[in-house]
Amino acid sequence: MEQVFLLITATYAVSLGLGLLLEKYLRMPWMFAALFFGMVLSSFNLFELTVEGEPFRVFANLGMLFLLFFLHNTSPKSFR
Repeated sequence: MEQVFLLITATYAVSLGLGLLLEKYLRMPWMFAALFFGMVLSSFNLFELTVEGEPFRVFANLGMLFLLFFLHNTSPKSFR
């Protein structure tokens, strides 16, 4: 369980820092930083046992629900 929180903390911290740099210098949305960092982190398989655990699946499902809720609430008024 501690490794799940370590993974979440590291991902958040690096995504936030990388996101600020992406937004400032490349004028890309900061949300792409989490995508890029996740791709790099998954290629090293550092947290393979953590990702296969049940707590990670619960947090992954909560993250997907949050993302869907966020996208629904930020959609333009013309699509409603």
